Amino acid sequence: MANKYHQAVAKNLTRSTIRWRVAGVAILLVASLTVVLPNYANSGINWINSKTNIGLPQLPAGGFNLGLDLQGGAHLIYEAKTDNIAAADRADSVEGVRDVIERRVRGGLGVAEPLVQTTRVGETYRVIVELPGVKDVNQAIQMIGGTPVLEFKEENNEPPRPLTATEQKELKDFNTAAKKKANEALVAAKTDFAGAVTKYTEDDRSKNNGGDIGFIDSRTFPEIFAWAKTVKDGEIGKNLVESAEGYSVVKRVAEKDGERYVSASHILICFLGAERCDNPQYTRDQATAKIAELKTKATPQNFAQLARENSTEPGAADREGDLGKFKKGEMVPAFEAVAFDLPVGTISEPVETQFGFHLIYKTNDETEKQYQVSRILARTKTEIDIVPPVSQWKPTGLSGKQLARAEVTEDYQTGQVQVSLNFDDEGVKLFSEITTRNVGKPVAILLDGEEISVPTVNEPILSGSAVISGGFTLMEAKLLAQRLNSGALPVPVELVSQQSVGATLGFDSLNKSFKAGLIGLAVVILFMILYYRLSGILAALSLAVYAALSLAIFKLVGVTLTLSGIAGFVLSIGMAVDANVLVFERLKEELRLGKSLKSAMEEAFVRAWTSIRDSNITGLISCVFMVWMGVGFVQGFAVTLAIGILVSMFSAVIITRTLARWIFSWFKEDGNWLFLGHLKKDASAKSVTNIPFIKYSWIWVGFSGLVALVCLAITVMWGLKPGIDFAGGSLLELNFTKNRPTLEQMRGAFDELELKNTIVQNAGESGLIARFNFLTEEQHQFILKNLREKFSADGNEIREERFETVGASVSSQLRKRALGAIILVSLGIIFYIAYAFRKVSRPVASWKYGALAIVALIHDLLLVIAVFAVLGKYFGTEVDVGFVVALLTVLGYSVNDTIVVFDRVRENLLRRGSDDFGAVVNFGLNQTLMRSINTTLTTLLPLFALYFAGGDTIHNFSLALLIGIASGAYSSIFIASPLLALVEKWQRRG
Repeated sequence: MANKYHQAVAKNLTRSTIRWRVAGVAILLVASLTVVLPNYANSGINWINSKTNIGLPQLPAGGFNLGLDLQGGAHLIYEAKTDNIAAADRADSVEGVRDVIERRVRGGLGVAEPLVQTTRVGETYRVIVELPGVKDVNQAIQMIGGTPVLEFKEENNEPPRPLTATEQKELKDFNTAAKKKANEALVAAKTDFAGAVTKYTEDDRSKNNGGDIGFIDSRTFPEIFAWAKTVKDGEIGKNLVESAEGYSVVKRVAEKDGERYVSASHILICFLGAERCDNPQYTRDQATAKIAELKTKATPQNFAQLARENSTEPGAADREGDLGKFKKGEMVPAFEAVAFDLPVGTISEPVETQFGFHLIYKTNDETEKQYQVSRILARTKTEIDIVPPVSQWKPTGLSGKQLARAEVTEDYQTGQVQVSLNFDDEGVKLFSEITTRNVGKPVAILLDGEEISVPTVNEPILSGSAVISGGFTLMEAKLLAQRLNSGALPVPVELVSQQSVGATLGFDSLNKSFKAGLIGLAVVILFMILYYRLSGILAALSLAVYAALSLAIFKLVGVTLTLSGIAGFVLSIGMAVDANVLVFERLKEELRLGKSLKSAMEEAFVRAWTSIRDSNITGLISCVFMVWMGVGFVQGFAVTLAIGILVSMFSAVIITRTLARWIFSWFKEDGNWLFLGHLKKDASAKSVTNIPFIKYSWIWVGFSGLVALVCLAITVMWGLKPGIDFAGGSLLELNFTKNRPTLEQMRGAFDELELKNTIVQNAGESGLIARFNFLTEEQHQFILKNLREKFSADGNEIREERFETVGASVSSQLRKRALGAIILVSLGIIFYIAYAFRKVSRPVASWKYGALAIVALIHDLLLVIAVFAVLGKYFGTEVDVGFVVALLTVLGYSVNDTIVVFDRVRENLLRRGSDDFGAVVNFGLNQTLMRSINTTLTTLLPLFALYFAGGDTIHNFSLALLIGIASGAYSSIFIASPLLALVEKWQRRG
């Protein structure tokens, strides 16, 4: 019925209709190429505009979205700690994490198109962050994972409890013993100071260098400094020096001049437009006149009074312009140059800085000596060592929760970079209360529990603004402000997987993949033309439209092309040809039956459709479960493969058919030698090959079963060697621009870093790959630093190409998901084939077709796994997530040949019945033999291109596909079909 309908439709198609459809195909090709190559289209538009002045708009010239493995960047996976959050609120909380992280990476890292998404694996919530183009992965990790806790605290004056009698005795006994030990050291030091250091000192920092604590000043070691001022170089103290640390035996080694310090006061007159002049009282001209007036009045005696009454500096009324003691580099250059050159006790001429006009009164100028000292320390205890003091600071209730905005500013006195804080209404009130009750006292500002600034409150601050001056660099201040503005993460997160790829490696991978794709496409087209003649040329035209349309869809939909995605596209090229092969092989059969060219063509498309549909749907089933696995490499491959499958069905059924109807109408009714299967009028029809496959079913099945058992035994004995995706751990790939160290040198370097179990191997001509147990980012950076120090001599640059790390939880869940995906794909194939074959449930039940297809696939999977077990045993080849993708692809694609055979068996059963089921199966197998061989060949050709030209990253992935798909062709002929005949035979016997 369907056949008659399609034939009727074909007859009703006029030449005009066919030409319009061909024109539509041409328009589709041009439109697709315009999307893929907009620059060429824009050149044409510019030419038209220059000739006609009609002002056609330019097309968007953006390129494809490239993944991290092609353009370089970082891929980070964070696990959200949701144990303390109600189950109903976890999803929303993790979405909150996603929002915060996205704000951080967009603002703090400047990544225009970051990908931040959440996923759930069982009961575990994860956040996946992809940062294309990011070079400093360590900065990205700090920016994303940090949870800045900003706190304001005031002094805690609650005294500790007094010591008990027992505790007092313990303290006294300890200190008495310490003094005795120090006196013994003092005696020993007079004859052998270095030996006494080794025997007695409790200062671990100086124990191994003869007790040397370097050059000291009055602020670092005040008691020892006071002693050193009174003795000469080489002299050992006659008495012990007591300090807060304990008793010291000291020896002066050397003397040198220290830092130069200046003490000064100033009067500042700021003006409109000057930095940090928040409430300007003067214009620039008025400020110039005011500072000149103050210069005429100022004397050393009244300078403090003038500063208190006139200086526009905040807090001048309390500090009277006193800047304290400062050294070079602590003031802005213009101010510092005058202050250091000014004689002590004099007042400068007006000095202009970015903050306004200054008068400077210099009160002191001194260069303090520094002394190099060695010591032997016997530590003592104090009461606080026995009874820890109550915390120095207590909470005030003011924290980062009340922060409205943080920004980077500059101290107008010193020019130091600082972070300015502005609070919301609640924060303004709290800050006002805190500063009011703490006038003259310090208030600590803590970030993540560490003191970063402890300013003294000079007067109540009612404006709700504060500054953090922690000696930051500009970059550090910007990073802090960005972190504070982004807010704290609503849920703690832990970095469980990390991957970074250098831009150089990505560029190389892109070039190799592009080359492999072109080679694969060219070889497949050449084969189709040589074998199928004119029909092959039609397939080549259809394939060109397929490639252009697929790439256009990738671009329009916004598919992110990864290395695996390109591999999926290259593989889909072979799969796109499969449908054409099915049609052209059927055309050959119909022509050999004596049908006319047009009739045979229409019949070929109708008869081939079910095989095309069923084989491609099984491929789509695999793609669905690859996406379900939730791994970037897998998803990139699955998405491009799925789009390729769908477009290939369209190109074969619509585009190739349209072109065939157009071109075939040019030829005579019976065609000619340009069409494979054409027979001259005086020649008899060639019969279909009749190889007795089913006659020897037991031999094929027995041999294949033996191969499967051997493969299973190899797998059980040796097993697969898991890569870091499944075993967890870290991988580091380096490239050396000049001299690559030997493997022995690298192992020695890692041994020195106490990385004993590191596996090292060469990669290419100048690369090296090292595998470790799980590394933190700090360990990663430490290793890089040490390797560069050790091997960077003579301009030998060490470039990090790739760093990956996978935590145990990720690898464990990935193993479970991989196994689950394989099982689900197998069940999906069984259910679909059972549904598709429901009309031929006799003499063999339809679900058994699916089950037998899976039995054949188990043979294919075991063969692939066994080969990699051997490679792992003898060559150290590891399996990673790409290997699982290959297995899933084999499941979805290798069943195609089996479906083609089963589909012909289904057709023959509906036509001829099942009196001799074995004969029906054998006949169908012979009918589809060349079809199976050619579909397999057209898929293997681009895979060979991937294997040899696609780069090392997908080398093993391509090998697994080659083995699996080649085995799939074998199993469809020698396992699935013979088993189908044997099952029917067993059923009849009973």
